[in-house]
Amino acid sequence: MGLLGVVRDWGAGVLDCISEMIQSSETVFEEAYKDRKIGGSPDDSWYLQLAGTDPEYQGKDDLEAITPRSRDVYQRFNFENLFSGYPIQMPSVQNPSQSTVLVTGANGYVGTWIVDGLLKRGYTVRASVRNAEKGKHLQKTFESFGDRLQVVATGDIKEGSFDQAVKGVDAIVHTAAPVHLNAVEPREIIDPSIQGTLDLLNSILKHGDKLKRVIITSSCGAMKDWSATPISITEEVWNDGAVEECKTKGKDAQPIAKYSASKTLGEKAAWDFVKAHKGEIGWDLVAINPPWTFGPVLHEVPSLDKLNAWNVFYLMAITQGFALGASPLVSPSHGWADVRDVAEAHVRALEVSEAGGERIIVCAGPFVFQDALDAVNSLQPSPWSSHKEPFAKGDVGEKEYRINWDTLKEKKILGLKYKTHQDTARDILTEFERRRFA
Repeated sequence: MGLLGVVRDWGAGVLDCISEMIQSSETVFEEAYKDRKIGGSPDDSWYLQLAGTDPEYQGKDDLEAITPRSRDVYQRFNFENLFSGYPIQMPSVQNPSQSTVLVTGANGYVGTWIVDGLLKRGYTVRASVRNAEKGKHLQKTFESFGDRLQVVATGDIKEGSFDQAVKGVDAIVHTAAPVHLNAVEPREIIDPSIQGTLDLLNSILKHGDKLKRVIITSSCGAMKDWSATPISITEEVWNDGAVEECKTKGKDAQPIAKYSASKTLGEKAAWDFVKAHKGEIGWDLVAINPPWTFGPVLHEVPSLDKLNAWNVFYLMAITQGFALGASPLVSPSHGWADVRDVAEAHVRALEVSEAGGERIIVCAGPFVFQDALDAVNSLQPSPWSSHKEPFAKGDVGEKEYRINWDTLKEKKILGLKYKTHQDTARDILTEFERRRFA
């Protein structure tokens, strides 16, 4: 046949394969799209009216639940973004010196570290705060960056509150959401989480012409808040149990269930919005899902009683041995990460194209409070020298880690190198000493 004939036949075979792939994907993915969704499940109707979600997209939550033919095409061709409701993966932000990033909740615990990382990378940061007073600490902290920090006051979150802030930005990192365990009625924390996200996305729909990517700070709590038995969790899992507990028990639901339901439904609302408007937008969505997040504070904390929620639990554990009413060998049996690693994950997710359309678990490892107790007690002398009381020792015995967080996707896409418990403990205590907390 000769070399040219071989090449010609080989090329024809490739074209036939591509043609078959396109034809089968066109016929199958419409069916698969209705069977599968990133956000929502059939029993989430109680929040659909608020979220503005089309019930047509309600469906099964895992790959095994879709039709065999759809699953076959998905596994053969691995059209992950198509399958999750994304027809294409948008370009990431590649030129920091010519890019502006809006950060909502910029004066918060995670938000301030994200602002820090972006400015040091060379980005211009538009920092969204509720009022001008809340922006003063940011301006003082980052004054060396001059006009590359723009502080904008967006007021209370409501329809249109982000209209001006989103204009002209290349990317958005949305961290603004309630983070506490103090809600009485579930809706006190669920409604702001959903509505804040939707208000931002509606503003983007109207004014986000330059936008390439939106990153939302979700939580591992949107996947699982606790488990009584060993379990492995991937990004395919949703915490429908917390949502159901809030539905059935109302104000009697566990505080962690109320918080987790707010993160679950807030994130689902974002994915549902993107699917509903996929023909109108030129940007993609990324969800960063961290677990319990500890670390030194960069935001405004005038005294220990103003500390953010997760560091309050850390402080109570190391000083009082408090572990949510259980043994520190067992509680909370979740995951953990340093706040600076979580912030870095957000910045990298802006810059890596493969992050588009993904939920990404950002977790240094499993966690029980005994890990924190062991870490602070290992630091001799203590970096927090003005604190004269001895640290709690905890219990003696084997630690019980019940949730294994699968971070394969993060390793592949973001490639973080996580800080250790000792790193985090040392820097927390050093910061407490610097701020003269006693």
